[in-house]
Amino acid sequence: GLGDITATITNGTDTVNLTNCSEITSNDYRGATCTFPGGLAMGYYNVKLTSSWHSATYTLTNGFRIRDYRTLNSFTYMQDIPNSDVCENTPEATSTGANIVTLKDSRDQKQYKIAHLADGNCWMVQNLALDGGRTLHTTDSNVTQDRVLPANISDNTANQLDRPQIYSGGATTTNSYGSPYGNLYNWNAATATLGNSSTPPASSIYESVCPKGWALPNPPSGNRSWPNLMQHQGLPSTNTWGGTDGANAVSSAQQAPLYMVLAGDYWYGNRSNATKLGHVWANTAIYNPEGSVNTAYYIELDIPLKNFLPSGVWYSIAIGFSVRCVFGS
Repeated sequence: GLGDITATITNGTDTVNLTNCSEITSNDYRGATCTFPGGLAMGYYNVKLTSSWHSATYTLTNGFRIRDYRTLNSFTYMQDIPNSDVCENTPEATSTGANIVTLKDSRDQKQYKIAHLADGNCWMVQNLALDGGRTLHTTDSNVTQDRVLPANISDNTANQLDRPQIYSGGATTTNSYGSPYGNLYNWNAATATLGNSSTPPASSIYESVCPKGWALPNPPSGNRSWPNLMQHQGLPSTNTWGGTDGANAVSSAQQAPLYMVLAGDYWYGNRSNATKLGHVWANTAIYNPEGSVNTAYYIELDIPLKNFLPSGVWYSIAIGFSVRCVFGS
């Protein structure tokens, strides 16, 4: 026999001792069965079995998983989503618009369309419309400490590099697919007042105006980035300048399940390019080849030039662009 058997489950921080362990046999195989008392969070755990008779210990890394089987439909608020299991369990959104879920932002009760997309992540498929004149709290926003956003700006207000500015002039306008334009944020506002002209190039800002648990997309490489998403959605993952490919990509991105909006931008005191251009921020600063002001990554849809730019090009962080958030960080 195996003698006295003990078993524990651990993930490095939480450890639970299993109880009522007893030996089981099947042909030439010997093992153990134990009772799991509960008390662990969702995630992967190491299983450790010890036999007194064999003076041996067997550890199985990530051999036990506690999984959350709820879907996005189980929740009311974006801030309620507890883990990536929820996204994985939700059926992937389709080109017909199926499986897209509506959740609320608890900060202002506005509703947003959320979808599990082809890259495996959950994304807002609607632009953020959170207004300024509020404090972003750690309990409801993607910040490590409270950060203050001033009131929305109006037309003819000068653009600022190092002061958060939010323009809501087209927030309730919708495109032909019924997706609202949302607000336009300079990069300082999009990054919860942290991204500014002193941000070193290639630096990522992980705090944002997004709801708690959600974040700005990553730079062009890696998971939760625009190029990675577009590649999985069957669209170009590198910048496509003009031609049929660019025009087709721009058209496809506007439709289900992405619903990218041509909301234009807020450019030196005036909103412009609506219905022609779509820009959405990422979280990382880049070099400006003109050497004047700091710039950041973004995705661009350009109808007149037929450009589809998931990796973006340089752009001043003073300009107001749209914001979409992805679950996780």
